[in-house]
Amino acid sequence: MAQLTGTTDTYRTGSGGGNREDLEDVIWELDPLETYCLSNFDRTKVEATFHEHEIDTLAPVTVNRQLEGDDAAMVTVTQPTRVGNYCQISRKTFLISGTQEVVSKAGRKSEVKRQLKKQMKELKNDINLCVVLH
Repeated sequence: MAQLTGTTDTYRTGSGGGNREDLEDVIWELDPLETYCLSNFDRTKVEATFHEHEIDTLAPVTVNRQLEGDDAAMVTVTQPTRVGNYCQISRKTFLISGTQEVVSKAGRKSEVKRQLKKQMKELKNDINLCVVLH
């Protein structure tokens, strides 16, 4: 079906005049990274900037079959290895003007609260990367 010449419609730029945009009142947060390590590793309290702990390993898997009545052979035991990490300071900072906080906004009531939540997620991603890389 053809459109009549001179028809004002909503699809051509400027044709509809003062039509408002259709802006959803939600800000969708797409998290590009999951912080599996940071979320699932154990936490411990540290009392200095260099924290040490011990790690141990298991012997490689072998076929462990013994003959009945055979003499037992002793294995050489290994001791744990002492390793350490330096504590790290991480930070995300932002500044929202007082005017920006009080004006009407789409998708949020408070820009400060939204940015705080967003910056904390980004900080968590940054820290998780440090855990994985080191």
